[in-house]
This record gives sequence, structure tokens and C-alpha cells, in this order.
Amino acid sequence: MPIYVYLAGPDVFSRQPLKIGKEKKSICEKYGLAGVFPMDHWVASERLSDAELGYSIGAMSERWMHACDAMIVNLTPFHGPSMDVGSAYEVGFMRALGKPVFGYSNVASGFAARVSAFFDDNVRRRKDGRLEDHLEMEIEEFGFVENLMIDHGVVGSGGFIHTRDIDTDCRQSSLEVFESCVRDAAKALGSR
Repeated sequence: MPIYVYLAGPDVFSRQPLKIGKEKKSICEKYGLAGVFPMDHWVASERLSDAELGYSIGAMSERWMHACDAMIVNLTPFHGPSMDVGSAYEVGFMRALGKPVFGYSNVASGFAARVSAFFDDNVRRRKDGRLEDHLEMEIEEFGFVENLMIDHGVVGSGGFIHTRDIDTDCRQSSLEVFESCVRDAAKALGSR
């Protein structure tokens, strides 16, 4: 019986999302997993407004997460120093379902370093030693890949996070770290 893995991440926003989805599913298959790429089942309809289509996609994604056995999520920073916010929602959704979540990022630096760089290092230390931005909002420094709830959710589910620095030119398209994550997730899930 196949182990179905929901493939979350901002890949759906790339210029060639179906190509990336096909490549990811092929890598999953190589390691005995059945990858489920969210866009595979989206159905555009001229009868739906943009909002209706958006709600339809959200509902379909939730149905697929219910049907899958686990998730592999792309945590690579997207439109800022953090991961894709929709994928963050999906991590929480799978965690609440009690299913294992495995993550990867094509950026190795931790959350605090990325947030500091995002603000051009316009950050400072409070008297208590905590790091804050120019608006006096604390920046988490737990040494995690992402916000503590994401790292906690992934590791707490029995999963792990793989990271490696990939060149900026192909940071969003490289599947090198994804493949190492799939290989180890397949072992953890008992495939092969």
C-alpha cells in the first residue's frame, strides 16, 4: 500500500509549477512514496469568482491533507525572511491531524539571522539581551530554522528539517535538499 505524502510549499507560485510538481513526485516515487502535489487536482472554472476559486483550492488542499499519510514541506524563505504563510498553515493542519511532517529549506541560516538581514541589520539588543527590530518587536532567537511553532510542529510530529545553502539563482527551484529530505522521510515512514 503506498504511503501518500502531501508536498507543501510555494512551488505552486513558480512559473512552471506542474513541472516542479512532476519532478517532486518522481523523486518521491524513487524512494517508494506517492507524492501528492496540490495543483494536480485544482480545477479552474470560469463560473467561479477569484474568491470562490481561492476557497475551493483551500478546501481541496485540506481534503488532500486528510487523505495523505505525511507531509514534506518546503520551508525556503518566500517573499521575505520566513517560509510561505500558506505552507505554515498546512504544517499546523497536519500536526493537528497527528501526521508526521518533514521539512527542508534551501537556506541554511536560522530565523533570527534572516530576520536581522531582512531589516538590513537595523536591530539592537534590549537591556535584557533579547534582540529586537526597529519597531521594538522581539526577534526570536531559539536557533531554529523558522518560527518556533514551525520547528516545534515538525519535530514534535516525529519529523525533521533538512537545510543547505543553495545558490540564490536556483534557491526556489533546486530539488537537491528536497531529495535528501524525501530519502530520509521514506526511511522514517518505513518505505523501502
